[in-house]
Parts: sequence; structure tokens; C-alpha cells
Amino acid sequence: MSRASGHVLGRVTILKPAASKPYYRLIYTDRDGRRKYPNAGLDAATALAKAERLNLDLARAAGENDQEDLATMVARYVSTPGGRKRDKSGQLLDEDWTPNHWTKVRQGLNRAISGLSDDQRRMPISALDGRTIDLMRSACGTRGMVRETTRHVRGFPRWAYEARAITRERLEFLPMNAPVLDPRFPQPSRRPRRHRNVRVQGRADIYVGEEDCPTPSKVVALAKQMQMRVGWGALAVYLAVATGLRIGELIQLTADDVVRVARGWQIAVDWQRDNNSGSKSRRALPKHGKRRAVPVGILPDYGFDLRDELLARVEVARQEQLAGRNPDALLFPAARGGMWWSSNLNDLIVSAQKDAGWEYVVVDEVRNLNNGTRAMVKVTPMVHTRHSLRHRFARDMIDTAAMPPGRLLQVGGWESLSVAETRTGAEHLDAAFETMNALA
Repeated sequence: MSRASGHVLGRVTILKPAASKPYYRLIYTDRDGRRKYPNAGLDAATALAKAERLNLDLARAAGENDQEDLATMVARYVSTPGGRKRDKSGQLLDEDWTPNHWTKVRQGLNRAISGLSDDQRRMPISALDGRTIDLMRSACGTRGMVRETTRHVRGFPRWAYEARAITRERLEFLPMNAPVLDPRFPQPSRRPRRHRNVRVQGRADIYVGEEDCPTPSKVVALAKQMQMRVGWGALAVYLAVATGLRIGELIQLTADDVVRVARGWQIAVDWQRDNNSGSKSRRALPKHGKRRAVPVGILPDYGFDLRDELLARVEVARQEQLAGRNPDALLFPAARGGMWWSSNLNDLIVSAQKDAGWEYVVVDEVRNLNNGTRAMVKVTPMVHTRHSLRHRFARDMIDTAAMPPGRLLQVGGWESLSVAETRTGAEHLDAAFETMNALA
């Protein structure tokens, strides 16, 4: 910076301190043609760093994508999962979105764009502002969906910045601590929420209590209703309660996944059903990308001989495979011998739940119909969903089998020990009694 007139760095000029202004200044022309003279600090290194960032932003804003319209750039963003995955801080991981996450992002961003006016969808991406981003992330019916859509929308400005379509300043319109907005298209009725009692000391906010699980009698009633519908219905219910398998993991099991080991029988959970996987098998890695093995135990409180019934079903599945009726030897096949589709399986389970006396509510919701219109429909969500069988497993393992969090993590397939520990609670008080009584 030896020249009195200033040091030129691309689109930015750095001015040295002067008697009237004892600090470095930058000179540049913004996108609207206005001359700017921001303060750049008291030392040369700071001024140079600011000038380099500003010059890069100006160069990005002048890039080839800055005049593309918003809808086109969103479509380009969701067109591929390749290299899109980021960590929690927003940094790229050089990894692809999973097929399931890619589907969710496409649905979320398409919903966000459809909630804008034609003029907003056609606006130049370089004009993207906070109001438009807020309109995008709130284009749904519940606050829960606003949270999810916000997560999907957040990655788009970052990608647009990297594509030289917007400036760095526009990333600040959606900070990590952005407030949850009210939905712009609120549903007229609220679906049942997780039970929330006043917490006991030592229990996490997402603690799974008895109120979050079907009672053992409701499990038995569901098993009976499922057995009336399909020959393996009771086995599927009791296996879910005994092993904690998620429905996607359970429904894709084959005879080969039931394995004899030195300690007994176990189930290899290597895959889960994923209709968006893009493969003919319709399978993907289990949640969190982690495989596991789960012991096949007994169910003394339910009056069901799980081990013998499971092994008998394995043999029947192999016979069905030989006869050509069940090509993959699925333990729980659909009527034609293949894997269930989500909607058909959901209809089967929900009808059995209702006939078994499981509680549900009737709510009105606005839905997008296949003909492109929106209409009010009545839906009957269950108070305890099919996933609550996994909650029943967690409580049985903790309360009846006294399984510690580390072992629960191993067989349950949760992401971390901290998540498994949130399923516990009263055990800490019991342990405290033992410790204090030992002092007496």
C-alpha cells in the first residue's frame, strides 16, 4: 500500500490512514451504482482482509447466476443430491444427501416456492431478501413443518452464495437462531401431540414415559386384530415390541436376517425399507447409517412364544420362496409376495389399531388433491402411532429388564448414548436411594 492514491484490489480500493481520518478506508461501487467508503480498521492486515472479502462478494454478485430467477435457482438446487450434505455449522462435507433426505428437501423447497406469488418466483436471485425467505419457510400448515422447512430452506442461500448468485450479506437473512414463524396456511384443527407432563428432576424433555406408550393390554389387542388380517400379524407386533425395530427395518426383514449365534438367536438389522432409495430392492442403510444385531428374547408378560413363532415363520417364508410366492423370503410380505408400500401398510395397521380400541381423534385438514386443488378433508390420526411400539420396547427394557442406557443404545439403534439416556429417569432416583442407604 505504498501509493498515496490507495491500493487497488479488484473492485475495491484501500485508502491509507490520513490526519483527518486515522484509519484505513475502502472505496467501492455497490450494485446500485452508489459509491461507498466503509471504515476498514486501524491496521493494514485487517483492512486487506476486509477488502479481499468484499472484492470476492462483489465478484460473486457479478457472476453468471445473479440474474437467474428464484424459482429456477431453487429447481437447480434440488435437482441433484450430489455433494449437498452439510454439517450443523453449514460447512460442506463432500457427501451426498441420502435419497430420503433428498426427497424431503425437494418437497420442502417445492412447497416453499409454491407459496410465493408469480412475481416473487420470477424475482432475480440477487434480490433475495429476508421477507421472501420468511415467506418461503412459513409456507406450510403447522409450526412443526415451519421448523422442518426452515432447515431445508437454510441450505439454499448458502448454495446460492457459493454459486456466485448472491452476496455474503444475504446469508444473514436466515441466521441459525432464526425464530420459528407462525405457519401462513394454518390447519383448522391440531393433531394430537406427545404427552407432556411436568418433568421430574433427572428426566430429559423428550423423556419417553408410560403415557407415550400403548399399554400391554393394547399391544395384545392390536396383535389379535393384526392376526385376523394377515397370518403373520401377531408376530410382527410382538417382534416390534421385543426388539424395538423401526417399522421400516421390520417390514423388510427376510428369513436370512434371523441368525443363530453362540448365545442364541439374533436379528441382523442391515437395512431399512426406503421407497426413495432408487434401487430395485427399495432398501437403504438403517437410520444414522448404522447396522446392528438385536437378540431375540422372550415376552413373558404378553403370553406369546416369540422365539418359536419367529423360527416357524422363517421356515414358512423359505417354503413360500421355493414356491415362487415370496421371492425374497420376506418375513412380512404384502399379498403379492413383495415389500409393502407405505400407504397400504399404514391402512392395514391403522384399521387394526382402531378395531383394537386404540385412541384416535378426528380433525379437519386442508390437503392438496391430485387434481391440483385444495380441499378440506377429515382425518383420524392415532394418539399412539405405530412408532409407539418402539416406545413400549424402551420402557419394557428399562422397567422390566433393568437394561442400562449403553445396552439400550446397542440394541435400539439410537444415534448416541445421550439419546438412549433420555429414555431413562426414575432409575437415577433408585440408584440415589441405594447410595444413601449404604451410608446409614
